[in-house]
Parts: sequence; C-alpha cells; structure tokens
Amino acid sequence: MEYLEFERILSAKRMQRYKDAANGDTRKAMALYRYNLRLSQEMFTIVSCFEVALRNAIDSLLVPTLGENWLKDSVQDNGIFSNGRMNETRKIIEKAYNRLNRQGIYSHSKLIAEMEFGVWKYMYSSLQYRVTGQCLLRAFPNKPRSSAAIQYNNTYIFNELDKVNSYLSDFTELTSKSRILEVGCGEGGNLVPFAQLGCKVTGIDVAECRIKDAKAYFSEICNHATFVCCDFMQYPVPCNEEDKYDVILLHDVIEHVPTKELFLVHLRKFLKTKGVLFVGFPAWQMPFGGHQQICRSKLCSHLPFIHLLSNPLYKLLLKTCNEEKGTINELMSIKDCRTSIELFERLIHQCGFSVTDQKLWFINPHYKQKFHLTPRLLPHWVWRVKYIRNFFTTSCWYVLSIGNKEKF
Repeated sequence: MEYLEFERILSAKRMQRYKDAANGDTRKAMALYRYNLRLSQEMFTIVSCFEVALRNAIDSLLVPTLGENWLKDSVQDNGIFSNGRMNETRKIIEKAYNRLNRQGIYSHSKLIAEMEFGVWKYMYSSLQYRVTGQCLLRAFPNKPRSSAAIQYNNTYIFNELDKVNSYLSDFTELTSKSRILEVGCGEGGNLVPFAQLGCKVTGIDVAECRIKDAKAYFSEICNHATFVCCDFMQYPVPCNEEDKYDVILLHDVIEHVPTKELFLVHLRKFLKTKGVLFVGFPAWQMPFGGHQQICRSKLCSHLPFIHLLSNPLYKLLLKTCNEEKGTINELMSIKDCRTSIELFERLIHQCGFSVTDQKLWFINPHYKQKFHLTPRLLPHWVWRVKYIRNFFTTSCWYVLSIGNKEKF
C-alpha cells in the first residue's frame, strides 16, 4: 500500500507522529504504525483483565460499608455522588441505571459492568476518595510504602490510572457505540473483551446449544449483547451504514464454508466503510489441518497429515478405525471445504478486501494454554515460499479492510 493511501485511511493527523519519529521516511512510518498496532493488540487483553480486577476490588471494599446497591444509591438524593462537583460521574451512573431499569434487568453486578474505566479512575480523585471512606488504597495491597521522596497515595494511584485510561483511548477508536459481530461465535468467548469495553456485540452461530450457553453467560456480565441461532447466509443485511459493524470476527470458520466467495461477499455487506474484519483459520496442509483430532480413535486423532490422503484412502482409514458415520461425514466435508493460504488470499481480493495485517503462526497462540508451547511466527524465509508454507502454518491471522489495494 502506498503511503498516501495509508494516510488517507488512517488520517494525516494520526500518522504525523509516526512520520516525525521516522524523520519523514514514510515506509518506516508505516512500519512503526504496524508495530504499535501489534503491541497494542498484545496489551489489550492485559489491560481489560486489569480493569475487571480493579472494579471488582473497589466493589468488594465498598459493599460492606455502603451496602449491596451502593453504586445506584450513590446518585440518589443525598447520595455520596450527589454533590455537584461530581456531576460527570453521577451522569454516567444515572444514565446506565436508567437504561437497565427501563429494560427491567437492573442488578448491581450489571450496573458495575456498565461503568467505563474513567469512573473507576475518578474513585481515586481527592473528593470521591474521601466520600467513599478513604479505603480504596486497599485495592492495591502490594503497592510500595510511601517515603519522603514519593507518596503512594490516592493521587499517585489516580495519575497511574489516568495513564491506563489514555492507553485505552489510544488503542482503537472503539467506544460504547461501536458495533462488533462474530460469525461462528460458539459460546461467545471472543466477544467478552469488547463487551467489557461497552461495545454492542452480536454473535451468530448455527448451533443452538452454543447460542444458549452464550446467552446464559452474557446475561451475567452485560446487557448489550445479542446472540442469534441461524445460518449467517440467511441473516438480513443492514440497511444503512450506522447499522453495520466496526469489527467483524471470523475465527476458525472459513475452512468449514463450502461457498466461500458467496460467504465473503455477503459478509462484506455487514462491514462499515472504515471497519475491520479479522479472519483466523488453519492452513489446510498443516499436520492437523483436517481436524482429525476430533476422532475417537487414538491412532487417527494423533496421526498428522492423514487428511491429505486421497478421499477413498482417507475414508477407508477412518472406517477401519471404527469412527462413527457422523464423524466421517464431518471430516470429509472439511476436506471438501479445505482452505489454503493461496486460496484465501485470492478470494479476499476477488471479494474486494485488502490486507491490513497478516500473521502466519508456526506455533498457534492457542497452543500456549493447550500444550504450554510458546507461540512462534513462521520464519520469513518460509513465509514467502508459496504452497510450502501451508505445511508449517498452524494458524493464519488476517486483518482486512474494504478496498482493492495490495497489502503493504
């Protein structure tokens, strides 16, 4: 992608600091932006977990002294936040409470989850720290002891939280008005960080049992999540730009879709003009690209590359190992729908997408939890060898946008 096109999409103002840091070298400026984006992606999960931990710690400290509904009560007449000097905090709490109350779904935990990070930051401002009983430093039991040189008091905590708040704002343009869609959402785990940011999230899956589980889980953490059990190809296209999505997630789905081009064309209609689409899938030729790990037979589930056998031989092997008919049909369907890196890249360009970022993983990041393996990207010299790279790529990650430019 040429720099001027890059700057047009992201804005000259956003890119100026990267250009300055690169002494006017536009190629280096684009590289710096990509590195910053990758670092932000890694940090996002950590910061989101910290936000949840902080709000839970504050809540556990205030419930014993202020009551089980302290946040709602704080903005009532004579409540601790009814003082005009805390007007912004009061407005945020009142707005969230009124919305939950109108919908008949108010609970203290849901109101807590509705609060943005800034509310928890201001709990450590001088006035709010006093009215909450000056007890909130206990949320940080391992903070250093104060000294003559530095006081680790509420003001110090406020300033540190302000840095985190600034980071959250710079990470992305996501706000409580942002719309997130995941196709093939399962139980909705990938949508949790977005929901915690206050985004409006929607999950679609053909499995009714998974949608049921997702609804049950999200009913406890937020009220701005929608889950639909249906075939995505039958899901109605948004009528206007506002109803489209800022971010669409498609993780381990495309390799199961037989009519990929039609699917991607339909998916594109749901993405805002400046939105992004994340797609993740295993390269077909990688050792377990056929999903044979779902087999009940230890032999079949542990044998790499067997999905690359001819259809008759593969089917014969599965039958010989006494696999159930349903499992055999599913594995043969996956074989028919196989997705290589080259096929995927050809399809996305045909469907009007451009590649903003790409990662080919030699060791899938999910393997860290499953097998305690450190994630590793494919070496660049393998990355660039078409077809051969498929055999070594356990997961392919793409960030796509609408456009027809080649990836930079």
